[in-house]
Amino acid sequence: MTSKVSLLSIPDEVLIDVIRYVPDDDIFNTSRVCKKLYNIINSPLQWKERCLKLRYWEPKHKIKEKVNNPLPLEVDWKSLFVWKWQVNSRTARLLGEITSSSVHRIPKFHEIGSFDYDAKEYLLDQTKASKDLEDVLARRWYATSALQFLHRRRAVQILRRIATGEDVSIEEGLSYFDLFNMEADESSPEEAAQILDDLASRFISQTPSMSQPSIKERVLALCEFMKQEGFRAATSEEYRKLHSAYIGTSLRTTRAYIPLPYAAIFCSLAKRIGLDAHMCGYPFHVLAIIKEDNGESIYVDPSCSKGDERIRDLNELKNHLQGLGVERMDYLRPSPTQDMIVRTCQNIFQSLRHGINYIGAVEGRRHSAALSRCSDMYASLMASILLGRQRGAGGISHELLTFMSEDVYMDVCFLEEDILRVAGANQALRESISRKCTYLRDLDSAAKPPRRRSEEKKAIKYTVGTVFKHKQYGYKAIVFGWTPTCEPPGGEAWIQQMKVDNLQGGRHQPFYHSLVQDETERYVAEENILQVNHRADELPSDLCEIAGKYFKRYCEEDGLFVPIDTSAYPED
Repeated sequence: MTSKVSLLSIPDEVLIDVIRYVPDDDIFNTSRVCKKLYNIINSPLQWKERCLKLRYWEPKHKIKEKVNNPLPLEVDWKSLFVWKWQVNSRTARLLGEITSSSVHRIPKFHEIGSFDYDAKEYLLDQTKASKDLEDVLARRWYATSALQFLHRRRAVQILRRIATGEDVSIEEGLSYFDLFNMEADESSPEEAAQILDDLASRFISQTPSMSQPSIKERVLALCEFMKQEGFRAATSEEYRKLHSAYIGTSLRTTRAYIPLPYAAIFCSLAKRIGLDAHMCGYPFHVLAIIKEDNGESIYVDPSCSKGDERIRDLNELKNHLQGLGVERMDYLRPSPTQDMIVRTCQNIFQSLRHGINYIGAVEGRRHSAALSRCSDMYASLMASILLGRQRGAGGISHELLTFMSEDVYMDVCFLEEDILRVAGANQALRESISRKCTYLRDLDSAAKPPRRRSEEKKAIKYTVGTVFKHKQYGYKAIVFGWTPTCEPPGGEAWIQQMKVDNLQGGRHQPFYHSLVQDETERYVAEENILQVNHRADELPSDLCEIAGKYFKRYCEEDGLFVPIDTSAYPED
């Protein structure tokens, strides 16, 4: 009785401060302790405060509008919070199922995807899960995979809107590439938009007041402002490094851009300060168009470092086009966002053909350069198909199927919902897509047949979870499977190509499926394995990051990674 009286006697303002420290998962039970707590917790302002602590919401909730509502009591903040709490609870269960079994993951990823950004908060927290958790490595890995699927899903939604004729801004359209390649903890296009909002506000506040400045003066002032803020044209060395083609990535890092995204950022800022700005897909060098009040166009090269050359002369542009033998006005009109996305795809294709290791210039990314190149090619192929720019009879679609790897098996929904529709009457292509979908879904639903050491005629020296160093090449890797003899997916052709018979033990020794620290998977002969024992803090960080694909955690006592699924090798 004493404790109850003590609680009731505490002033409301003190209880309100205390309640702020109650975790979201406990707030509902706390509200049931007594009527006083119930009334305090169920105050609209309390629910609003909890909602606004959460960074990520689906646009359909219109959070900014609700925050600015002049009648705040009309907003049902409690229902919003309850929805978010339910999404987090369901996402937690789904992620737990994904990290505890290697089959039937696709429908679980798709359900998480159906929550869109409402699930992002929880997933982002799980990418930094406590090392004390029993499944810390798997949880971090698959939370990251789910987040990246959310980003790709949102990217494809942008393409769908453009393909159906919706007017999508150049800023949002080009964010497709950032979304498709975003690391889990990188800032989102929404946060990039906030950076542009802040830049526009700073320009307005810093620009010297002029008496009725002309549009041309405002254009030149904005170009100079961008230069002062660190925006610059990419150097010849940076030109083919594709981070220079992505609005969000470079906005947060070097701010070095090739002409297309530079012009896109200029147009985005110009619109924020009240100018009528458009992209201009001029050959070899994208420009910006600013419409004057009288309908005349100002052609701007915002990436030009020389102030007097930023405004391009229309007659010179026409003469240059005439020399190229192209229709004059086609390249002097405002270009739709769709054309700019396709042009970005072409830039990516050209860079990849040159073999540029562009992603290495962006520090701190989890993925290796090779896998990032695959992601960029994958994004460009997807955009080229969904925006109707296919090369030949579905050739680009067939290229896409080769990039739909087992690492992005959850993306099968894009094949089923988007690519298959675009295939139209091309029966051969439709059959190829259907086979790929069937393969990915079968792979996801089929449990691997168990291999038991006791049933093998020869000893298998290393167990699943073993950390080793390759004797010849020096890389470190983890064993996630084995075969008693050489049984590669490529069959005899692979054996001949890799000259397996030249090994001391040849093809009749055990071979091990291995996860390498560069994120590749390799098939390694037993004679090339040198087992290494590490304390947990001595393990290579890149190896631990990718280990979550197959393993829950590292057991220092045994010197082994603990597998997610033990059914395939039950005696290891």
